[in-house]
Amino acid sequence: MTVFRIEAFPAREGDCLLLAYGTAEGSLSYILVDAGRASTGRALATELLERDIDHIELIVVTHVDADHIEGMLDFLEAVSGRIAVGDIWFNGWHHLQEEIEGMGPAQGERLTALVSGLNWNRATGGRAVRTADDGAPFRLPPLAGGMIMTVLSPDRRKLERMIPDWEKACRKAGLVPGQGRVEEEPRAGLETFGADLPAMAATRTKDDRAAANGTSIALLAEYDGRRVLLGADAHPDLLTRSVKTLGCGGRLPLDLFKVPHHGSQANVTRDLLAAIDCRDFLISTDGTKFGHPDEVAVARIVTSRDDGVRLLFNYRQSRTEVWEGRTGSDPRYSFECIFPDAPEEPLLIDLSV
Repeated sequence: MTVFRIEAFPAREGDCLLLAYGTAEGSLSYILVDAGRASTGRALATELLERDIDHIELIVVTHVDADHIEGMLDFLEAVSGRIAVGDIWFNGWHHLQEEIEGMGPAQGERLTALVSGLNWNRATGGRAVRTADDGAPFRLPPLAGGMIMTVLSPDRRKLERMIPDWEKACRKAGLVPGQGRVEEEPRAGLETFGADLPAMAATRTKDDRAAANGTSIALLAEYDGRRVLLGADAHPDLLTRSVKTLGCGGRLPLDLFKVPHHGSQANVTRDLLAAIDCRDFLISTDGTKFGHPDEVAVARIVTSRDDGVRLLFNYRQSRTEVWEGRTGSDPRYSFECIFPDAPEEPLLIDLSV
């Protein structure tokens, strides 16, 4: 049997995904994508050490927003000397300018110090993990365990757009460039479900333009015929363009889509959903800080196909449980809501064959 599992750990408003894959239970390879907030990183370190995991093939820090990077600092400090790391993909300050030497970003000085003695962007020769020079998705050589990763975001332009924000954040924090992070303002609370699903899905919204989100490393992970799209907080324009390129004129088949930006309507667009063929959609957030997932984004997912979808949530919270109550409310669309077995447990998605 071929093993391919994803665990979406409770990471507050952020992401923390552990991919496990291989041909036998006793010899699995592991990929860690982000580590949520500090409490998540500490809990994750304890969990993996208790499982006797002593090697992680790849760690990806998608971008420098706190709900993705903060926990990684605590995690790496806690497992130093106890869990070996094959490679870390992380675009630091110098990668924004395509320089090979320099300091890393935000909460950042610490992360640079932690990764400086490890393999850092080894897969790209130390340069930025990004799309090809012409903007096309960039397929990297297979990892040692056989996973194939294709970079869909960021591109050169998205990285360069981050430079002014990065410098501004550094000045505010009294740090040299390479440290700093821009916080978003909290979103409004839960909207009322007054409109029907197609009307909500058709709501006109502005696309995400936040520079930090634009630097997100979004990846297509492929193993033994299974495809998982890890959307990070990527901008919808670039993500859609990359997906369409890979789809070669048709809808790109996926076994799982980790929805970008925790189900924000500014990132989950109808154009993006029209470019993929997917039934299972993972949304990672507790909804407490930014009010995700947006009802408009979820409505777009539910109405993206007429033969049913599954909404996989790593938290039971007001903005996710409300969808469980709507299941079956519209005969034109069928969907199922999946939650963790218990609070504070990761949501397990098993793609094994």
